[in-house]
Amino acid sequence: MVDTANGDGHAGLRRLSIWNECVTADPLPEGGLMGTGDEQGIIETARRAFDANLHGAEFQAVLADDAQLPWLIDGLDPQQGGRYLDLATGNGYVALALAAREPDCQVTGVDIAAAAIATNAEKATAARLGNICFAAVDGIGLPFDDGAFNGVVCRYALHHFPALATTLADVHRVIEQEGRLVVADALRHDADDVDFINRFQALQPDGHVRMHGREALLEICTAQGFALEASQLTAIAFPRPLDAAHRTLLTETAPEIRALYGIAVEGETIRARFTVLNARFRRCDRPS
Repeated sequence: MVDTANGDGHAGLRRLSIWNECVTADPLPEGGLMGTGDEQGIIETARRAFDANLHGAEFQAVLADDAQLPWLIDGLDPQQGGRYLDLATGNGYVALALAAREPDCQVTGVDIAAAAIATNAEKATAARLGNICFAAVDGIGLPFDDGAFNGVVCRYALHHFPALATTLADVHRVIEQEGRLVVADALRHDADDVDFINRFQALQPDGHVRMHGREALLEICTAQGFALEASQLTAIAFPRPLDAAHRTLLTETAPEIRALYGIAVEGETIRARFTVLNARFRRCDRPS
Protein backbone atom coordinates (compact mmCIF):
# COMPACT_ATOMS: atom_id res chain seq x y z
CA MET A 1 0.00 0.00 0.00
CA VAL A 2 1.12 3.55 -0.76
CA ASP A 3 -0.29 6.48 1.18
CA THR A 4 0.57 9.98 0.04
CA ALA A 5 0.34 13.23 1.92
CA ASN A 6 0.72 16.76 0.63
CA GLY A 7 -2.11 18.47 2.43
CA ASP A 8 -4.63 16.07 0.87
CA GLY A 9 -4.88 12.31 1.36
CA HIS A 10 -4.41 9.75 -1.41
CA ALA A 11 -4.11 5.99 -1.15
CA GLY A 12 -3.77 2.76 -3.12
CA LEU A 13 -1.44 4.12 -5.82
CA ARG A 14 0.88 2.03 -7.96
CA ARG A 15 2.33 4.70 -10.25
CA LEU A 16 2.70 8.41 -9.66
CA SER A 17 2.56 9.83 -13.15
CA ILE A 18 1.04 13.28 -12.56
CA TRP A 19 2.97 15.57 -10.22
CA ASN A 20 1.24 16.50 -6.96
CA GLU A 21 -2.04 14.94 -7.98
CA CYS A 22 -0.76 11.38 -7.78
CA VAL A 23 -3.41 10.19 -10.21
CA THR A 24 -3.20 6.68 -11.60
CA ALA A 25 -4.63 3.20 -11.39
CA ASP A 26 -3.22 -0.27 -10.64
CA PRO A 27 -3.34 -0.50 -6.81
CA LEU A 28 -0.66 -2.28 -4.84
CA PRO A 29 -1.40 -5.77 -3.55
CA GLU A 30 -2.10 -6.16 0.15
CA GLY A 31 1.14 -6.38 2.11
CA GLY A 32 3.02 -4.18 -0.36
CA LEU A 33 5.53 -5.27 -2.95
CA MET A 34 7.66 -7.36 -0.64
CA GLY A 35 4.94 -9.73 0.47
CA THR A 36 5.75 -11.88 3.49
CA GLY A 37 8.74 -13.52 5.11
CA ASP A 38 11.92 -12.12 6.59
CA GLU A 39 11.92 -9.04 4.37
CA GLN A 40 8.45 -8.01 5.48
CA GLY A 41 9.47 -8.56 9.10
CA ILE A 42 12.44 -6.23 8.65
CA ILE A 43 10.15 -3.60 7.15
CA GLU A 44 7.65 -3.80 9.99
CA THR A 45 10.39 -3.62 12.63
CA ALA A 46 11.88 -0.55 10.97
CA ARG A 47 8.48 1.06 10.54
CA ARG A 48 7.67 0.78 14.24
CA ALA A 49 11.07 2.06 15.34
CA PHE A 50 11.16 5.06 13.05
CA ASP A 51 7.55 6.09 13.55
CA ALA A 52 8.40 6.29 17.25
CA ASN A 53 11.72 8.12 16.93
CA LEU A 54 12.20 10.06 13.70
CA HIS A 55 10.76 13.33 14.95
CA GLY A 56 12.18 13.08 18.47
CA ALA A 57 14.50 15.92 19.44
CA GLU A 58 17.47 13.65 20.21
CA PHE A 59 17.13 11.72 16.95
CA GLN A 60 16.90 14.91 14.90
CA ALA A 61 19.93 16.39 16.66
CA VAL A 62 22.03 13.28 15.98
CA LEU A 63 21.12 13.14 12.29
CA ALA A 64 21.42 16.85 11.50
CA ASP A 65 24.58 17.82 9.62
CA ASP A 66 24.47 21.30 8.15
CA ALA A 67 27.84 20.83 6.43
CA GLN A 68 26.86 17.57 4.76
CA LEU A 69 23.40 18.72 3.64
CA PRO A 70 24.39 21.21 0.90
CA TRP A 71 26.91 18.70 -0.50
CA LEU A 72 24.12 16.17 -0.94
CA ILE A 73 21.73 18.67 -2.51
CA ASP A 74 24.39 20.12 -4.82
CA GLY A 75 25.16 16.58 -5.96
CA LEU A 76 21.66 16.30 -7.43
CA ASP A 77 22.53 19.24 -9.71
CA PRO A 78 19.00 20.66 -9.28
CA GLN A 79 17.51 22.04 -12.48
CA GLN A 80 14.54 24.36 -12.93
CA GLY A 81 11.44 22.20 -13.21
CA GLY A 82 13.40 19.12 -12.16
CA ARG A 83 11.83 16.23 -10.26
CA TYR A 84 13.71 14.74 -7.30
CA LEU A 85 13.06 11.81 -4.97
CA ASP A 86 14.27 11.55 -1.38
CA LEU A 87 14.26 7.79 -0.79
CA ALA A 88 13.81 6.86 2.88
CA THR A 89 13.23 10.52 3.67
CA GLY A 90 12.83 9.90 7.41
CA ASN A 91 11.99 13.20 9.09
CA GLY A 92 12.25 15.01 5.77
CA TYR A 93 15.61 16.60 6.56
CA VAL A 94 16.87 16.53 2.97
CA ALA A 95 13.54 16.74 1.14
CA LEU A 96 12.30 19.82 3.00
CA ALA A 97 15.64 21.59 2.61
CA LEU A 98 15.74 20.80 -1.11
CA ALA A 99 12.19 22.05 -1.65
CA ALA A 100 12.92 25.26 0.24
CA ARG A 101 16.19 25.93 -1.58
CA GLU A 102 14.91 25.04 -5.05
CA PRO A 103 11.32 26.36 -5.30
CA ASP A 104 11.17 25.61 -9.04
CA CYS A 105 11.86 21.91 -8.45
CA GLN A 106 9.33 19.23 -7.54
CA VAL A 107 10.30 17.05 -4.58
CA THR A 108 8.87 13.73 -3.42
CA GLY A 109 9.85 12.14 -0.11
CA VAL A 110 9.06 8.48 0.58
CA ASP A 111 9.54 6.33 3.66
CA ILE A 112 8.04 3.30 5.36
CA ALA A 113 7.25 5.33 8.50
CA ALA A 114 3.70 6.53 7.84
CA ALA A 115 3.37 8.60 11.02
CA ALA A 116 6.64 10.38 10.29
CA ILE A 117 5.49 11.04 6.72
CA ALA A 118 2.31 12.68 8.02
CA THR A 119 4.39 14.93 10.26
CA ASN A 120 6.62 15.82 7.32
CA ALA A 121 3.56 16.87 5.33
CA GLU A 122 2.46 19.10 8.20
CA LYS A 123 5.91 20.70 8.26
CA ALA A 124 5.72 21.35 4.52
CA THR A 125 2.31 22.98 4.90
CA ALA A 126 3.52 25.12 7.80
CA ALA A 127 6.51 26.24 5.72
CA ARG A 128 4.21 26.93 2.75
CA LEU A 129 6.16 24.62 0.49
CA GLY A 130 3.90 23.87 -2.46
CA ASN A 131 6.53 21.95 -4.41
CA ILE A 132 6.80 18.87 -2.20
CA CYS A 133 4.73 15.81 -1.34
CA PHE A 134 5.38 12.79 0.86
CA ALA A 135 4.31 9.17 0.50
CA ALA A 136 4.42 6.21 2.87
CA VAL A 137 5.72 3.35 0.72
CA ASP A 138 6.43 -0.21 1.77
CA GLY A 139 8.36 -2.67 -0.33
CA ILE A 140 11.42 -2.75 -2.50
CA GLY A 141 9.59 -1.72 -5.68
CA LEU A 142 9.16 2.03 -6.15
CA PRO A 143 5.66 3.16 -7.26
CA PHE A 144 6.89 5.53 -9.94
CA ASP A 145 7.13 5.48 -13.72
CA ASP A 146 10.37 4.81 -15.57
CA GLY A 147 12.51 7.94 -15.72
CA ALA A 148 10.17 9.81 -13.38
CA PHE A 149 12.98 11.70 -11.65
CA ASN A 150 16.01 13.74 -12.58
CA GLY A 151 17.71 12.58 -9.41
CA VAL A 152 17.37 10.51 -6.24
CA VAL A 153 18.97 11.06 -2.85
CA CYS A 154 19.15 8.48 -0.05
CA ARG A 155 20.66 9.36 3.33
CA TYR A 156 21.45 6.89 6.14
CA ALA A 157 19.17 4.16 4.80
CA LEU A 158 21.03 1.82 2.45
CA HIS A 159 21.91 -0.48 5.36
CA HIS A 160 18.18 -1.03 6.00
CA PHE A 161 17.24 -2.43 2.57
CA PRO A 162 16.80 -6.23 2.67
CA ALA A 163 17.82 -6.57 -0.99
CA LEU A 164 20.01 -3.54 -1.69
CA ALA A 165 20.98 -4.48 -5.25
CA THR A 166 17.32 -4.99 -6.16
CA THR A 167 16.38 -1.64 -4.65
CA LEU A 168 19.18 0.14 -6.51
CA ALA A 169 18.10 -1.51 -9.75
CA ASP A 170 14.65 0.01 -9.25
CA VAL A 171 16.20 3.36 -8.35
CA HIS A 172 18.07 3.13 -11.66
CA ARG A 173 14.74 2.55 -13.42
CA VAL A 174 13.05 5.66 -12.03
CA ILE A 175 15.98 8.02 -12.77
CA GLU A 176 16.25 9.51 -16.23
CA GLN A 177 19.32 8.75 -18.33
CA GLU A 178 22.31 10.79 -17.09
CA GLY A 179 20.34 11.63 -13.95
CA ARG A 180 21.90 11.73 -10.49
CA LEU A 181 22.01 9.44 -7.48
CA VAL A 182 23.42 10.82 -4.22
CA VAL A 183 23.84 8.57 -1.19
CA ALA A 184 25.19 8.81 2.33
CA ASP A 185 25.56 5.78 4.56
CA ALA A 186 27.63 4.58 7.50
CA LEU A 187 30.44 2.15 6.70
CA ARG A 188 31.78 -1.08 8.09
CA HIS A 189 35.48 -0.60 8.82
CA ASP A 190 37.82 -2.63 6.59
CA ALA A 191 39.71 -3.89 9.65
CA ASP A 192 36.53 -5.19 11.28
CA ASP A 193 37.26 -8.83 10.47
CA VAL A 194 34.73 -10.18 13.00
CA ASP A 195 31.81 -8.15 11.61
CA PHE A 196 31.39 -6.49 14.99
CA ILE A 197 29.49 -3.49 13.70
CA ASN A 198 26.74 -5.48 12.03
CA ARG A 199 26.27 -7.57 15.17
CA PHE A 200 26.24 -4.35 17.19
CA GLN A 201 23.65 -2.73 14.93
CA ALA A 202 21.47 -5.85 14.95
CA LEU A 203 20.95 -5.38 18.70
CA GLN A 204 18.94 -2.24 17.95
CA PRO A 205 15.38 -3.21 16.85
CA ASP A 206 15.17 -0.84 13.90
CA GLY A 207 15.35 -3.13 10.87
CA HIS A 208 19.12 -3.07 10.38
CA VAL A 209 20.27 -5.38 7.57
CA ARG A 210 23.93 -4.74 6.74
CA MET A 211 26.59 -2.04 6.68
CA HIS A 212 29.17 -2.47 3.93
CA GLY A 213 32.76 -1.39 3.53
CA ARG A 214 33.46 1.56 1.24
CA GLU A 215 34.61 -0.43 -1.78
CA ALA A 216 31.86 -3.03 -1.39
CA LEU A 217 29.17 -0.34 -1.25
CA LEU A 218 30.56 1.46 -4.28
CA GLU A 219 30.70 -1.84 -6.16
CA ILE A 220 27.04 -2.56 -5.41
CA CYS A 221 26.08 0.86 -6.76
CA THR A 222 28.20 0.69 -9.91
CA ALA A 223 26.93 -2.82 -10.68
CA GLN A 224 23.42 -1.37 -10.95
CA GLY A 225 24.38 1.27 -13.51
CA PHE A 226 25.74 4.22 -11.53
CA ALA A 227 29.09 5.85 -12.32
CA LEU A 228 30.88 7.44 -9.36
CA GLU A 229 31.61 11.14 -9.87
CA ALA A 230 32.65 12.36 -6.42
CA SER A 231 32.82 11.18 -2.83
CA GLN A 232 33.78 12.41 0.60
CA LEU A 233 33.89 10.97 4.10
CA THR A 234 32.14 12.43 7.11
CA ALA A 235 31.28 10.97 10.52
CA ILE A 236 28.28 10.46 12.77
CA ALA A 237 27.94 9.21 16.34
CA PHE A 238 24.87 7.30 17.54
CA PRO A 239 23.99 6.90 21.24
CA ARG A 240 21.74 4.11 22.53
CA PRO A 241 20.84 2.53 25.87
CA LEU A 242 23.40 0.10 27.27
CA ASP A 243 21.71 -3.22 28.02
CA ALA A 244 22.89 -6.75 28.83
CA ALA A 245 23.17 -7.77 25.17
CA HIS A 246 25.44 -4.83 24.39
CA ARG A 247 27.55 -5.53 27.48
CA THR A 248 28.01 -9.15 26.39
CA LEU A 249 29.02 -8.15 22.87
CA LEU A 250 31.55 -5.64 24.17
CA THR A 251 33.04 -8.25 26.49
CA GLU A 252 33.40 -10.69 23.60
CA THR A 253 35.01 -8.14 21.27
CA ALA A 254 38.69 -7.21 21.25
CA PRO A 255 39.50 -3.62 22.30
CA GLU A 256 41.16 -2.88 18.95
CA ILE A 257 37.94 -3.76 17.12
CA ARG A 258 35.83 -1.63 19.44
CA ALA A 259 38.27 1.22 18.91
CA LEU A 260 37.55 1.21 15.16
CA TYR A 261 34.14 2.66 15.97
CA GLY A 262 35.11 4.77 18.96
CA ILE A 263 32.89 2.71 21.23
CA ALA A 264 32.38 4.63 24.46
CA VAL A 265 30.26 3.85 27.50
CA GLU A 266 28.88 6.78 29.47
CA GLY A 267 26.79 5.58 32.39
CA GLU A 268 23.87 3.66 30.90
CA THR A 269 24.53 4.92 27.37
CA ILE A 270 26.77 3.40 24.72
CA ARG A 271 27.95 5.46 21.78
CA ALA A 272 29.45 4.37 18.46
CA ARG A 273 31.14 6.62 15.91
CA PHE A 274 30.80 5.74 12.23
CA THR A 275 32.61 6.84 9.12
CA VAL A 276 30.05 7.92 6.51
CA LEU A 277 30.50 7.59 2.76
CA ASN A 278 28.88 10.43 0.84
CA ALA A 279 28.86 9.65 -2.88
CA ARG A 280 27.57 11.26 -6.06
CA PHE A 281 26.76 9.07 -9.04
CA ARG A 282 25.59 9.62 -12.60
CA ARG A 283 23.08 7.16 -14.05
CA CYS A 284 24.46 5.24 -17.01
CA ASP A 285 23.61 1.97 -18.73
CA ARG A 286 23.58 -1.06 -16.46
CA PRO A 287 26.33 -3.59 -17.17
CA SER A 288 25.10 -6.43 -19.35
